[in-house]
Amino acid sequence: PAARRLLAPDRYNKRQSPSETGRGSMQQSEESRQSLSGCLLALLICFAGASQSAEVENLYTATVELGSEAADPRTTAQAAAMAEVLVRVTGDRAAATAPELAPLLDNPGRFVASYGRTIGGEAQVRFLPSEIERELTIAGWPVCGAERPLTQLWIAVTDQFGEQTILTNALPPGAVYGDHMLSLLSGLREEIETVAALRGLPWMLPDFVTNEHMMRTFEDVWSYSFDSLFTVTDALQADATAIVRVRESIIGTDVEWLLRSPAYQGSLPGTGVSEGIHWLADSFAAQYCSTGGPRTLTLRIAGVGDFDSYARVLAYLESVTMLSDVNVESYSAGELLLRAQSRGDAAVLARTFNLDSVLRERDRPSGFPGPGPFQGASGTTLEPTLELMVVPEQGLFDAFDSGF
Repeated sequence: PAARRLLAPDRYNKRQSPSETGRGSMQQSEESRQSLSGCLLALLICFAGASQSAEVENLYTATVELGSEAADPRTTAQAAAMAEVLVRVTGDRAAATAPELAPLLDNPGRFVASYGRTIGGEAQVRFLPSEIERELTIAGWPVCGAERPLTQLWIAVTDQFGEQTILTNALPPGAVYGDHMLSLLSGLREEIETVAALRGLPWMLPDFVTNEHMMRTFEDVWSYSFDSLFTVTDALQADATAIVRVRESIIGTDVEWLLRSPAYQGSLPGTGVSEGIHWLADSFAAQYCSTGGPRTLTLRIAGVGDFDSYARVLAYLESVTMLSDVNVESYSAGELLLRAQSRGDAAVLARTFNLDSVLRERDRPSGFPGPGPFQGASGTTLEPTLELMVVPEQGLFDAFDSGF
């Protein structure tokens, strides 16, 4: 069956490459497009754009219940919303009650950009990002950008009656499960969605169209066969792969987690689903969040060989939420030199770039300093410099070939 790009929950979007927002990565004639069958076209659409990080939408907005019994329901709702936003923005569950963040938690109204009600009567509060980031920097707390790794969750489930399946986006056509398994799967989905929303963790579940494919994948997940699952994960443009085994018995449920990503690998045995989602979020926060105020960085980018590449790089850098005040210093012989203000250090910024398919950090020769400050020839300290290169754009059929 044709592979399909799975939609993440509406709290975050898969970032589009500059070519997707503008001119498109490949021009095709109308005749060529019409000659593709519907199934093949659906398959190729998955690979039309380069892999992009997931971007959490409304990072500084929270929707909370409006407690009618509170003496001041509005202020209470704003405080609850602030606690939720702080957890997402800092990547740390302790932020919701941290004494150092009392100026934010005790007087949230100072930081409110807008306040309203949803159709269901809940309070929706949007805060001022710059003000919250300033307070977090003063307090020495980390700040995480909207760009986050998108994690493909492969969850194999065995219930207490021996029934086995994979947790999917929706029940596959023709799938027949007992009432107990249906209830178990529904509870797992709800638990994942609730905790992932709290932490700002982008995630995906697989979607299968045949029971035969389902059982074959169950065996791969249960045996931790990363190699066979990586192919599908890459095709779906996810940034990380988490294999989860859920084993239910009459005395309880045992859950084992295994994570593989470019920035982190680890395992978490014998814990629940909620704790596993928190563990994923904690793992990524350690790699993609940074502490400290804005700092100036130099970006030296090779491989900018034409105007399209030049425009693509600048559009991408302007879209990265960690960067501001991106200025071109010079351009010569395909090399672009820029200076920018970065909310994180150069190492965090490089990892963020690696989530997308626009820029990659260049390999440094032996003895060449890393992206931290280093001494120049005159003994003066130079600002951190990232040596980068442009990742060539893949056309429609290039991506199809590399994906399979």
